Amino acid sequence: MQHATAVETHPDWASILAITIGITAFGVSLGLTYPLISLILIDRGYGEGVVGLNAGIYGLGIAASTAFMPWMTKRFGAGRLVVAGLAISTATIAGFALLPSLVAWFLLRFVLGWSINIVFVLGEAWLNAACTETLRGRVTAAYMGSTTIGFALGPLGVPLLGMDDGFGFAAGAAVVALVTVGFAIFARRARVRPVAAPPGSLYRFLPAAPLLVIMVATFAIVDASAMALLPIYFVHQGLSNGLAATAVTVLLLGVLGTMPVIGLALDRYDRTLVAIACALLGSVMALILPFIDVANPVIWLVIFLFGGTYTGMYTCALTGLGEGFKGGMLVAGSAVFALTYGVVGMFGPPLAGTLMEVSGRPETVPFLFGSTLLLLAGALGWTKMLVRG
Repeated sequence: MQHATAVETHPDWASILAITIGITAFGVSLGLTYPLISLILIDRGYGEGVVGLNAGIYGLGIAASTAFMPWMTKRFGAGRLVVAGLAISTATIAGFALLPSLVAWFLLRFVLGWSINIVFVLGEAWLNAACTETLRGRVTAAYMGSTTIGFALGPLGVPLLGMDDGFGFAAGAAVVALVTVGFAIFARRARVRPVAAPPGSLYRFLPAAPLLVIMVATFAIVDASAMALLPIYFVHQGLSNGLAATAVTVLLLGVLGTMPVIGLALDRYDRTLVAIACALLGSVMALILPFIDVANPVIWLVIFLFGGTYTGMYTCALTGLGEGFKGGMLVAGSAVFALTYGVVGMFGPPLAGTLMEVSGRPETVPFLFGSTLLLLAGALGWTKMLVRG
């Protein structure tokens, strides 16, 4: 096994397929549990602030595990660590069905964030290590699109399986268990794997790529809050629990539909301009959302485009990571991305949920999304002007 840092001429398709297929199926489980947890908590009488806080604890788990990532990768190796992360996630998701208390759900959400962080950090570093530069944008976009298939199919389990008796969580745990076995088999054929991050690399990455980190932070604010609170927003707007969860599916299908275009653009045009375009269009979609009646079919197109464009921010950042960094710095960068998502995701949903609850105005959430993306577009545009100047 060659522990290479990049593939110069030919992509390592075994690695790319193992990571993409594994994370796609894993996304099915996460896409189910995210809205399921939120809707069950609301159904039990808890407010939006509690829902947001519970989602924020997931981010705390991500942030906490990042500090141990270099040590764990060096000690156990990337392949074994990903399998361990998948196995722990399986047990944790099953725990939501077995332990119904609110305190247990907060602890489980923390552990889920910890284990998922391992899978995504090493998976994305592995993907970049296995990819050639000429295909990086399209491979990254394909990875994001495939991952989103899982996230999009997951919420459909809410109307199909219901919210009682823990069937939804049992189904999610079963999917991740199958992924664990499949990944362990396919990963053995990989030609390359990410190397451990060198000591101190996490601290060196932030000043080396501040714009990439800002893009991830913006994505985290919108994504963590949207996944947890968008179903609640639509329930307040008059949709049933099932349709509210399906709205998340449409959001994620937007990612699937737009990723081929974004990936091609990243490989052919200035990547900063692509990021600015994603931020601007995502901002417009979020800001007009409250002005469209939920009975109007146009609202589904708006949700579709919103999901694709705000997720495009992360696709741009992940492509930039692979373009600018090699070796152990890939794992370091992926870990910083996860830490950023974890920290921002820890505060984003509680803030958005509290604002919605205190103001009594559900439209607070899409307005928060739109203003955040607009600020990012301005920051990227200003930086681009300074570079040209």
